[in-house]
Amino acid sequence: DPVHERQLVFLLHVSSSAGSSLCALALAQRCARVPACSANCNLNCAHPWDWRSRCPSSICPAVNQTRRCRPPFRPGCAGLRAFVLKRNLTFVASETMLDSPSLCAGFAYVTVIRHPVERLASQLHRFFAQPNAHLHTALSRRSLFNVSERTSLMGTPALDNYLTRLLLGPDAFFLPLGGVNASHMQAAQRVLDRFAAVIPLDDLNGKGIAWLRAAFGWSGGLRRRNAHGATSTPLQPQQAAAAGQALGAEHARLTQRRGRRLAVQPRHTLGQRSLRILHELNRYDIQLYEEAVRRFRALSVHRTKRMAIRQPDCKSLKPQCTESKRSIGRLVSTHLGNKGQ
Repeated sequence: DPVHERQLVFLLHVSSSAGSSLCALALAQRCARVPACSANCNLNCAHPWDWRSRCPSSICPAVNQTRRCRPPFRPGCAGLRAFVLKRNLTFVASETMLDSPSLCAGFAYVTVIRHPVERLASQLHRFFAQPNAHLHTALSRRSLFNVSERTSLMGTPALDNYLTRLLLGPDAFFLPLGGVNASHMQAAQRVLDRFAAVIPLDDLNGKGIAWLRAAFGWSGGLRRRNAHGATSTPLQPQQAAAAGQALGAEHARLTQRRGRRLAVQPRHTLGQRSLRILHELNRYDIQLYEEAVRRFRALSVHRTKRMAIRQPDCKSLKPQCTESKRSIGRLVSTHLGNKGQ
């Protein structure tokens, strides 16, 4: 196939689901070309908080309307395609919702998904010293679209069937709390059906890597299982008490102010009631996850056909992200302490 007719890998990066690890693997490929040399490979204006440009003024705080990001390409599939061809990109990622459920031609879409409640628990424990209090405050509001980059991952979309909302775009992403229903899940499943691969996080470092090698011709392996070093076993309500002690010790936070002695700020963990609420609220995403696990584990990697993936001529390209590759490697090793490999 002519190079311009080959597909380019597009990662739908679900936050806290190994997207940074997959970016690092993509960067390690021969002649890799990505949008940005950083810990992830997100397109500009495709970060978790970049829903602002589409958020209705009736539900978004006014400050959001003045902080909208301008993409470096024209809206739509044609603009994105022209952008990646002009820059000879081989891999792009988006950590926010898709523009629409209609996927762009010329891209091989992949995503790594994690059990929805385990993903949420990981983020709540990472972001907040009192995750139960934050969760119940957020759940008390019908629509919560925060202005800060950190808490954009903890608003209404993130707490209520985040994967379904990401897949269906603006029409579903801005629904109020409890607005996602079975019809949305079915529509989201039809979008996932058109992905080249939907890889469960638990399978990424084994069968997932084997699939990427077979389908994309990639080489090498992952440095970490997910971006934050957490395991990918779903937290059930009855496990909360046992997990609490371990997580509380692991996430104890040290603070220092103006030369004062270091003091430990204790961190709480999600209780059984919080976990039960999250399981019930995210029941549609859980069904999507369980179906993805079933399908991927039934897949035969040996029968996977090599896809025509874009690989530009190395001789015509200047090196990209050489220092970033080393930095990302150091970041991974330092952050995780080589755990979970």
